[in-house]
Amino acid sequence: MNLKQLWTGLITNLSFILFLFGLITFVVAASLINFIVGWVVAGIALIFLAYAIS
Repeated sequence: MNLKQLWTGLITNLSFILFLFGLITFVVAASLINFIVGWVVAGIALIFLAYAIS
């Protein structure tokens, strides 16, 4: 195994790790945004419901 193959393997692994990290970060961010949006929507719905009842 020469140096060029080693570098190619390293770069491939690094890009794959970065891709996985990006994917995990994206999933975490998306679920967090969904969670926040869910709470906001629930809050607005509750306010609207309280307004409709009164």
